Amino acid sequence: MDDLIDEARALVIRTQWADVGALQRRLRVGYGRAHQLLDELEAEGVVGPSQGSLPRDVLRTS
Repeated sequence: MDDLIDEARALVIRTQWADVGALQRRLRVGYGRAHQLLDELEAEGVVGPSQGSLPRDVLRTS
């Protein structure tokens, strides 16, 4: 596990906002990496599935 997934998890839980654009801006990564991070967070149960252009539901608060 790398530090970037840890940062992404902490950011999503802290802000309760999960979308590719937010991760791109805050973590300074490209679209592909931000999307991959969200998919990893979905597999961990931190965020819900993709809803098209809407932000994903954040399922954890801590």
